[in-house]
Amino acid sequence: MEKGRTIKQNIFLFFCAVLLSAVWGLCTAQTVSESQYQNAAGFVSALTEGAAIPQALKQTALQTVNIESGKALLKQYGYRPNNIFWKNSIPLFFQGSGMFVIFLCLVLTIQNHNQKRLMRRLDGLTQYLEKVNLGKETLLVRHEDMFSRLEDEIYKTVTELRFARNIALKERQILSDNLADISHQLKTPLTSMSLMAQLLADQCQEGQTPYLERMSHQITRLERLTSSLLTLSRLDAGTLKLEPKKVGVYSLLAQAAEPIEEIAQNKGVCLTIQSQPDEEIWTDINWTAEAILNLIKNCVEHTPSGGRVLIQYDNNPLYLQVTIQDTGSGFEPQEIPFLFQRYFRGKGAAKDSIGIGLALSRSILEKQGGMIRADNPSEGGARFTVKFYHLTENYKVNRNKEDFS
Repeated sequence: MEKGRTIKQNIFLFFCAVLLSAVWGLCTAQTVSESQYQNAAGFVSALTEGAAIPQALKQTALQTVNIESGKALLKQYGYRPNNIFWKNSIPLFFQGSGMFVIFLCLVLTIQNHNQKRLMRRLDGLTQYLEKVNLGKETLLVRHEDMFSRLEDEIYKTVTELRFARNIALKERQILSDNLADISHQLKTPLTSMSLMAQLLADQCQEGQTPYLERMSHQITRLERLTSSLLTLSRLDAGTLKLEPKKVGVYSLLAQAAEPIEEIAQNKGVCLTIQSQPDEEIWTDINWTAEAILNLIKNCVEHTPSGGRVLIQYDNNPLYLQVTIQDTGSGFEPQEIPFLFQRYFRGKGAAKDSIGIGLALSRSILEKQGGMIRADNPSEGGARFTVKFYHLTENYKVNRNKEDFS
């Protein structure tokens, strides 16, 4: 685009040069023709008055003769200013054109040289910033020119950002470690409480059963909350290790739906995975299944008895798309922009919901280059759409080494 615009500018300048040369040639030809006609008329007038040729030339140069009689005599024989004008205009036009074209070529050459030099300079700064964004340590070669101040500010900004990034990574790592320690510390008493609840369930009296069920339910909720918070902290700190590989889409969806199948069956909800030729994607099957499980669970919870949750997938050259759609009441329109925010609970959220599941799903999917959105389809119900973009082999290797660690 930039090259095309430069060519158009050069063509415009060329036509301007030709136009200016034409105007210059015509004006110069007019001036020279009038001067030559005046000299010829003076010379003829001096000759008609009887002056010798040297004296006539001198009188013409000093403009001491009456040129009107000379003009009349020249006109009598058909010799007019136009004769001289047209004779002079053509060579003066080409002379002017040549001068302007040479000048234009010189200007364009200097401009092109300066533009290439500036582009090389900007490309160098751009490549430096690109390497910094990729996390590659690189040295900024310093130059003394019009970009020196910009170069200094870029170097200072990059240095400060690198320093701030290192501090932030350390703080996130410390936070992740602290949450991991807290989670591990909580697991021991939660496990003990769960075992004691099971023992008490075998010996409790008839009126104590509801209390034990509530206690077991709260223990399970605490275990799930602890596990989710630990996973989110590891995602934030970049310490969640993913192992991407080629997996079958149907196998992935079946693994995601398996833990919720019994709940859906007990509730009277038909959970169906579309049967079609299997496709493969590049992803971590365990964590991706965990993310999709949260979406399926959300649909099952909000689908009434007798309803249906349908899981479909489709492949195209850009991405593989998975849709999870239910026949429930759908999302509240004003809540859709906030569904994937942490700790957000909509009006129809379950009582024991803590608002982490959808946020966790989005974090896991986006970390692997995926995208997720929620909407209400025109036929009713709620729908989650997940897109897994196809990656090149080199990009997959780089993601495996860097982003998936």
